[in-house]
Amino acid sequence: MKMPAASSQDRKSPGTSFAEISPDFLSRLGTLIGKKMGLRIEDNKLDDLRRAVLDLWTTQGSESPEAFMRTLLDSSLSDQYIPLLAERLTTGETYFFREQNSLDALRLHILPRLMAAQPSRRSLRIWCAGCSSGEEAYTVAMLLDHNLPEPPTWNIRILATDINPRALEKARRGVYSKWSFRGVSDAIRDRYFLPLGNNTYAVKPRYRANVTFAPLNLATDEYPALLNNTHSLDLIICRNVMIYLLPETIRRVLTGFYRCLVEGGWLIVSASESARLRSSKFRPIHLPGATVYRKSMLDTATYRIEFPDDPDPSDLSNTILAESREDAKNTPAGLARGDEKCSFRDRITAGHETAAQLPPPPLASPVPPTPEHLWPQYKQAVQALRRGRPDEARTLLAPLLTEQEMMPIAPDRRSKAMQLMATIQADKGLLGEALDWCRRALIEDKTNAGVLHLQAMILQESGQDQEARQALKHLLYLEPECIAAHAGLGSIASRDGQLKEAGRHFENALELLSALPAETPVPEMDGMTAGRLMETIGTMIAREGLR
Repeated sequence: MKMPAASSQDRKSPGTSFAEISPDFLSRLGTLIGKKMGLRIEDNKLDDLRRAVLDLWTTQGSESPEAFMRTLLDSSLSDQYIPLLAERLTTGETYFFREQNSLDALRLHILPRLMAAQPSRRSLRIWCAGCSSGEEAYTVAMLLDHNLPEPPTWNIRILATDINPRALEKARRGVYSKWSFRGVSDAIRDRYFLPLGNNTYAVKPRYRANVTFAPLNLATDEYPALLNNTHSLDLIICRNVMIYLLPETIRRVLTGFYRCLVEGGWLIVSASESARLRSSKFRPIHLPGATVYRKSMLDTATYRIEFPDDPDPSDLSNTILAESREDAKNTPAGLARGDEKCSFRDRITAGHETAAQLPPPPLASPVPPTPEHLWPQYKQAVQALRRGRPDEARTLLAPLLTEQEMMPIAPDRRSKAMQLMATIQADKGLLGEALDWCRRALIEDKTNAGVLHLQAMILQESGQDQEARQALKHLLYLEPECIAAHAGLGSIASRDGQLKEAGRHFENALELLSALPAETPVPEMDGMTAGRLMETIGTMIAREGLR
């Protein structure tokens, strides 16, 4: 049990303790923060770090700042301290309709193309990464509502995440002062907000409905992942975040973003961050006043899109698309345009496979390899997927997924290989194919808990909550103390308004989590630690009033 904080009479004030933390300790903590939070703490920022530690020390009950610093270092900056430091180290500088050029790119170019690509599905999945206090996410919701035809007929999901819990709390409230509206006209403010008095305004419920706020650490959390809804995304917006991150963290973030997006998905960053994407797999697209990025089969191509003067936002027929690659003339016309209607023959001729295509099995050798020789390919496939190489992972898995009489692999191992293939397909947004692999995996091994949980997550994403509930109940039958199953059933019950059942499953999950160290990864939860899951469940309980 943590000791109660000492009174002000018993302790030195932060103002008189400024020099009590040695530069060596601060430097070591800065390195840990870089590893655990991805933040770049340079030498000229050590005084800011010192102030943050001293401020946090006053809330913790430690005898001295130096002793508290030792606690931070000895714990390797455990999960309990990361959000507390994030509140004190991350900036909250943001406001509504910020960086108009990138918003124009979204409104005039990206949104029309997203609509044209799915006229019947009418569904958009968007992630605002590093959302701070929510102004950006709500801005996107307002732009979509204003520009989509028949907005109520669209299934819009905007995920907004941040590492700072205090900023997320403000975002969920959706109440802002005049400072958040600088540069915004009174007419725009009155259209989207309700006045509350004292120069404060609340986002109208219509625009809050499609936005979900959640904690996420870009440096250490897993994405894409079904659990945190960072998969199968159409658009990621991450502006003025990477300027604060270490280079190695930026590489991890961009690799993760690329995997999170569906084929042809978009990424928007701030103008000052464009240089950081030069070595990434994203394809830059140059628009008037902004450069945006796209995940495409033409990974290395660069496009420039020019609008005529004063373009009509509803008519992009005059848009000129010019490819900068000198060998564009050798590329099939449909493929060069990024046209989804480009023929399958053209794609294969150009050396690109479709997302759903499973690479053909290798040519049979006179003496088939034994399962013992072949199984290491599964482990290699797991590593390839972790490195963001799903196509390589599929190729490695192919020999394990041939007919059983041709390649006799033990059923439990075949089930694991099929589970991995299901994960690859789900991350690409191919949920039907992913469910098919899950069903095949369960035929091989009905006790594969990982497959049952993955199947449940995919069913939830597909809107099949009752089928997901049955899968999770089956998982609980096999493993009564499965934390992931309790958390999933609590989430489904909460959405269905069955608050008593939701509270029961959440409390069971919390009881099981309390027995684990905070840093322990929870099985079947995509690397999420016990401490982070407890925080997430606590947020859901508070939001639904389950206590």
